[in-house]
Amino acid sequence: FVVEALSPCSPDEVVWVSAETGSDMSALQLLRINLLLQEDVNAQEYARATALDRGFRAWASASTGIYLAELTGYFEGKGLPIVIPWLIVVLNVVVTMMNAYYERRHEIMIYSSIGMNPRHISSIFLSEAAVIGVLGGCVGYLFGLGAYKLIYILTPALQVKQKISAVWSFAAIGISMMAVIIGGLSALKNSTSITPSLQRRWVIDKRQESTDETRIVIPVQVYEEEIGEYIDFLDAKLEQGKKGHLMMVRMPKKTQTGEHSWEYSFIYSSSDPQISPLYTRNRLTVEKNGENTYTTILFTRGESDSLKQAGSFIRQIGLDWSLQREKGEH
Repeated sequence: FVVEALSPCSPDEVVWVSAETGSDMSALQLLRINLLLQEDVNAQEYARATALDRGFRAWASASTGIYLAELTGYFEGKGLPIVIPWLIVVLNVVVTMMNAYYERRHEIMIYSSIGMNPRHISSIFLSEAAVIGVLGGCVGYLFGLGAYKLIYILTPALQVKQKISAVWSFAAIGISMMAVIIGGLSALKNSTSITPSLQRRWVIDKRQESTDETRIVIPVQVYEEEIGEYIDFLDAKLEQGKKGHLMMVRMPKKTQTGEHSWEYSFIYSSSDPQISPLYTRNRLTVEKNGENTYTTILFTRGESDSLKQAGSFIRQIGLDWSLQREKGEH
């Protein structure tokens, strides 16, 4: 067997030259560098750090003996193994964000009822996700650096060399933000708790070709267990609209067209036609469009200004319903 040690050499085999002179001697190959450390420097720790940082074989001469520090078997983690835990983080964020959307669905419906479009509602949740990503990246990076020290304290034989630099700091924060934002976007896209059709504000569609009616989808979502209360709420609001000062409801009529569908017909016009000649004929339908949700659609006839008044009136009813439901839950 072979025992590795420092081999003695005779004086005629040793040549001392300066670093500048040695760089001009092209026929020679650098095999070893001897360093004389200051007294306050631990030679063993310096040799260990040199072996970890540069991969060199470093001998250290101390009062207790001569020690060799070198790398043997080791594991080097690069970018590809990070993909799997990163995907796990994204999936966890998707599940967490979808639960958050579901728990805050009433708040989201209030946003949609007051006319906020999908971009506005999405920006609220994505901003929260970005803040979580920045904080999570910073805390996680600092915790990771501290974990290396803890590993060394618990297992001195296991040497871990972490990468500490500004680039890796920003990379950790960027990866964290990317995971959270991608997870938030995926959850927002696949979440049906906002509205079943992802329609957050009412819009005036094109007139139906077969009739003169204009179709307006009202962004209010009603669940199966509250449909009875919602129908009673519509009855009360239309009855209350008959006493309007500027605009008023005339001749309201309710018909149950099916087991899970209702239709209201009414005229919405100016209280005093001589002051404002706004006039619309309307049909308001409430139909089941999913397993446990109902959609409200307004079909109206009239001039453009009159259509906007009728749409605003029904949208306000949807907002009042959302506010009443939110107040009842609290």
